[in-house]
Amino acid sequence: MKIARLSEIIQQLDKESYYWQIGFYGLVAAAAAHTFFLILFLLLDIPILAGINILSVGIYLYCIFVLGIPTLKSKDDHVIGWLVYGELIGHNLLATWLLGRESGFQFYLYIPALLPFFIHSYSRRVYFLRLLLVIVLALWVESSPLFNHTRIPVDPVWLERFNWMNLLIFLLVLSALSYLYALKEQAYSRQLIKDLSRDPLTRLYNRRALDRILQESQSSSSSVGLLLLDVDHFKKINDTFGHEGGDHVLKQLAKKLNLLCPDGKIVRWGGEEFLILLPETTVESMRDRAERIRTAVESFSLLFREQVFGFTITIGGTLYDKRSENFRDALVRADEALYQGKKRGRNHSVLQ
Repeated sequence: MKIARLSEIIQQLDKESYYWQIGFYGLVAAAAAHTFFLILFLLLDIPILAGINILSVGIYLYCIFVLGIPTLKSKDDHVIGWLVYGELIGHNLLATWLLGRESGFQFYLYIPALLPFFIHSYSRRVYFLRLLLVIVLALWVESSPLFNHTRIPVDPVWLERFNWMNLLIFLLVLSALSYLYALKEQAYSRQLIKDLSRDPLTRLYNRRALDRILQESQSSSSSVGLLLLDVDHFKKINDTFGHEGGDHVLKQLAKKLNLLCPDGKIVRWGGEEFLILLPETTVESMRDRAERIRTAVESFSLLFREQVFGFTITIGGTLYDKRSENFRDALVRADEALYQGKKRGRNHSVLQ
């Protein structure tokens, strides 16, 4: 059993997603809450409940320092999930049985009904069974005479204080979980939108993103430069190096275009074609930019499977006036310019 240092856990957490970070800090918060109740029960001279909280603190520390790093690396939170689930139910059933419903410890029995929404590793059947168990336990605790009265001599004033403290903590936990779940859904939605608008190979924008890009450019200048470029003899590259070699060319070209056009929006238009949208530009600056891109790619060497090779591109461009024409008309002009470059023998840039 290897006990990790806190610095090691924090270092590992820095590499993890939001989900795993929240899970870790949730364990820390639970350990802190049980430590608080441990001190309180020691001050009130209730040794049995102090002992129960020592066990609970031990479970959470075991999850953090022993299971923490292996769980983060394996991405399998089954063991921690079941330990937390068992601790929540066992601890609060026993505390409610000893102090009665007036103490408010039964509120924590509802938390396991929410936790499955934050645990990745369980099937829907396990989610359903957990939820069903929590409902049955909650109804039983709220209706059974076993939980009517305290079995430990405790000042009624403290029972009322326990009730308010536990209700407050439960509401804070409920609010935090609801907030975190909302953040999780928002992050998922943003990532989904991002994935839908990105080409999976090059991570450039895809055609779906074009309408949004054009809408965003409405508030900028009235003219947008369009550069449509195509990799020359791409079929020959695929025939020579296979489709993996062709994919390598496209990915490296995408990186190169990002460096050469930091001010533009780059779209993988299809296959080996790319579309670059340049705001705030003129015909002359577009011509200069197209030539810089073409010559930079021409001098670019790639290493693939211990073979060094180069490739060229042909570029067609035009200026799109948003006030007086349709985008598709401007795109047709750029495509015609690209065709003219191909007719001239490829490795040319043509604007019209």
